[in-house]
Order: sequence, then structure tokens, then C-alpha cells
Amino acid sequence: MPPPETREMQIQTEPPTQYAGGDIDPYDGNMLMKVSKMENFIRLSTNHSAKCGSQLVLIDRDMNYGAFVRQVYKCPACCEELVLENCDKVKSTAVAEGASHSRHQPDFNLRMLKGADLAGVNTQKLAEFLHGELGIKIAAEHNLRKQETKVRKSIGVTYEARKIENREEHNQAVRERGDYRGDVQWSSQDGVAHLTSCGDISIDGGYATRSYNNRHRGKQAAVIVNSKATKKPLALAMSQVGYGISFTNWSIISSHL
Repeated sequence: MPPPETREMQIQTEPPTQYAGGDIDPYDGNMLMKVSKMENFIRLSTNHSAKCGSQLVLIDRDMNYGAFVRQVYKCPACCEELVLENCDKVKSTAVAEGASHSRHQPDFNLRMLKGADLAGVNTQKLAEFLHGELGIKIAAEHNLRKQETKVRKSIGVTYEARKIENREEHNQAVRERGDYRGDVQWSSQDGVAHLTSCGDISIDGGYATRSYNNRHRGKQAAVIVNSKATKKPLALAMSQVGYGISFTNWSIISSHL
């Protein structure tokens, strides 16, 4: 029996894709990136390239809004444009000092300033670390200081709302105790009657002297009041003295709810 006939088979392959290049200059810096946006763009771009058989070309890059980076890619086959953004844009309710209204701005701008303010890091150190040392694209320092006023306003509003919420919760928890003896009744100078709950609290604080040099020393103190019933803060008192001027922000400890 003769052996089976063999035939040489050839597989036709597409030529390797060549990068066509773009019309903008390359950027060798670093940036912050929201992972979900990167993953979504990878899925979208690879699917599009597989369908059209062409590599996307970078045609535009927008880096004029602080930490925000927007890159536009164009398909040379169908001319469709795909956009990659590293973060969302949000609009805060607080308005920056000197501004007439709030504008949409990168989410990263507000989040990094909020984190820095809560951690006690000023805008100069923030810029030196992120931009100076790591080369990450962020807003200019003067813009950071302006945007920080918006963040501080928002933190202040949140603090006042949470303080009232904690006091209401404290009053309710105290009054619901089985051994509660009742509120303290009193009247203000204008004759308005008030009721103040009687609940256990704890008060703690600290005092420090800040020495700048041999000719100047500043003093500061802070006191916090916590509820023993809910374990939450009810009031915060701060005092700072510098250059002979006292800046005091004393919160009312008693609650009239």
C-alpha cells in the first residue's frame, strides 16, 4: 500500500503592526492614575485595535488642570477617537477664597489636599515630595494654596455637622439610661427656657511651647471632650498664641438639645 500523499501547508500571517507615531511631543513624567479608568481604557483600546487591525495613535494630551491628565488616541483606520483620563472631575459645594463660584476640577486635586491637611502637611512640603522628588504631575503651589481654602471650608462644615450629630446621639443615650435623673432646667438672659442633659464626659488636653528662636516663643493648647456613653467627641477647644496675639477657637462644651 503506497504511503499517504503529503502536502506542504503555508499559513498566511499579517505583517507586524508598525507604530505610526503621533503629532505631540513625548512626556517622560509621572502621574497619578485611577486603576479602574486605566483598565477600562485597556479593554476598550485592545478591542478596537483587534477590530480595525491598526494601532491607536496619540494625537493630543491635556495637562492644564493640576493632577489631571487627558490623552486622546485616534484610530488611523476608522478615525475614531478614544480618550484616556487619569481621574474624574468633581464640583465641590465649597467655594475657594476670591472665587465667585465652584468649578469642576480633578478629583485628585481635592483628595491630595484633604489628606495633606488632615495629616498636617503644608502645600509646600506636598509639592516638594510629590512633584519635586517623585516627579508626579500636580497643580502649581499657588493653585494648591488657593484650592486648600476650599478644602478647609469643607472640613469645617463637616466638623460642625458631625459635632451636632455626636451631641444629639450623646443626649439620647444618656436620657435613655434607666438611672437617669432628668435634665437641668435653666433660662437664658432673654427668658428662653433650656434643658441640658446630665451625662458623663471625659476631658483631656495638652499644652506646648513652640520655640522659633531666642527672640520669639509661641504657646498653644488643645482640649477635647468625649462622651463616655457613645465614646465619641463632643467638643474641641484650641488656643494658639504667637507674636503677642492670641487666636482662640473655643467650642461650647454644654449642649442645649
